[in-house]
Amino acid sequence: MDVDTELDDTIYLDNNASTAPDPEVMEAVAWALHDLYANPSSQHPAGRRAAAAIEQAREQVAALISCASRDITFTSGATEADSLAIAGLWEGTRAARSRRNTVVVGATEHAAVLESARSLATAGARVIEAPVDRFGVINLDALREVVNEDVLLISVMAANSETGTLAPLSDVVAIAKGCGAYVHSDATQYVGRLRLDMTGLDLDMVSLSGHKLHGPKGVGALAVRRGVPIAPRIQGGGHERGLRSGTLNTPGIVGFGIAAELAMGRFGEAKTIESMRDRLHQGITARLSGVSLNGHPTKRLPNTVNLRFAAADAEAVMTSLRQVACSVGSACSSGIPAPSHVLVAMGLSSQEAHESLRFSLSRNTSDTDVDAAINDIVSAVTFVRESSLTIGE
Repeated sequence: MDVDTELDDTIYLDNNASTAPDPEVMEAVAWALHDLYANPSSQHPAGRRAAAAIEQAREQVAALISCASRDITFTSGATEADSLAIAGLWEGTRAARSRRNTVVVGATEHAAVLESARSLATAGARVIEAPVDRFGVINLDALREVVNEDVLLISVMAANSETGTLAPLSDVVAIAKGCGAYVHSDATQYVGRLRLDMTGLDLDMVSLSGHKLHGPKGVGALAVRRGVPIAPRIQGGGHERGLRSGTLNTPGIVGFGIAAELAMGRFGEAKTIESMRDRLHQGITARLSGVSLNGHPTKRLPNTVNLRFAAADAEAVMTSLRQVACSVGSACSSGIPAPSHVLVAMGLSSQEAHESLRFSLSRNTSDTDVDAAINDIVSAVTFVRESSLTIGE
């Protein structure tokens, strides 16, 4: 089958993995590729023009999360931003001779946060993974028990990438500030879907990524509150106020800025997307038994529904889907046979986790898409269940 024809038939419900870039974003990227080819660090007029476009994008991204534009450091994506936040803070505070040596992260964090934190153990850090409840919400009582004056950093994602469960960030910040710890939040899935006020929440660092909010891939940012002692992870020419060396990705950054600006005017669409999400969920459960929701029933991203289909292997269901594109978990962990660490931390067994699929909608999803998706999902799950029974006989 022709690839283009195959894609034309796809009902794309994998927007937590990546979103389709907005047409205005693509136009901006194309313009920047054509007109802003000069190195933004060069001091001639062409270089200054590219630098000015980057600064405009910095202001657009900062406005989206309510922080100062000087706080934005552009990166290659949220994974690099997470590493810069966690390892960069550790190295920066070691240079300042801080005695705080404990890093606390949520058990359901993205691998970029978990692996960055775990890597610090070899450098002498004590790493604690705070537990979550059955909905995936961080256990605040358990968090309070481990937080003391040895804690350097608490990192809790604003919204879980697999279940969409929202974190009680204001409570987490209050616990952290009570002991003088810094707070980082990977807000990759949250930003652009719901309003995030970094300054109002008193967050010290926030990670975000362009391709999760209809922007280009290969560009993200770390917002760092002024005064937080971050050491660079990439050495070189001292770009981005010394925090991230390397020639800036001008087209990507320009596109990121446009995506951020567009997102500012689209928060009102969340209710429509949430309605379609619930319609998808209800349409499936009305026609299939043995379906359960993974994640919080209400405190969840408006676009995300993670469902367990009892007695139906998720990978087999995905293979049987004719049109729907979805995921078994985080795209950054695809191909890994182990069950989702997120779902296991929430109390699901390995088998239950392997029976779970994530569906994530966007502003491009239509009611027609939802209706067709329900039919496709019901058919695929039914086929897998019946096939399993046949094999068992």
